[in-house]
Amino acid sequence: METSTKIIERCASKEDIEDVRECIKKLNKRTDELEMRIELLETHIDIHFAEMKSEMIRWVGTVGILQMALISALALKLAS
Repeated sequence: METSTKIIERCASKEDIEDVRECIKKLNKRTDELEMRIELLETHIDIHFAEMKSEMIRWVGTVGILQMALISALALKLAS
């Protein structure tokens, strides 16, 4: 089975081969840039999720305290 490079070399002129190689280099560079951007976005998402988790924990704690205060107030009202 022939590789794509061998097929290109067999069917194309030398200038065409150089053009294709240049395009491949540009595509590889662009691919590397996109991979770096993806990693940066993944890091940003991880940070955002960590912040959301701490906010949720804080919110649940606050709701628990308010719920205990409401139950205490209701118990005091019923006791008197």
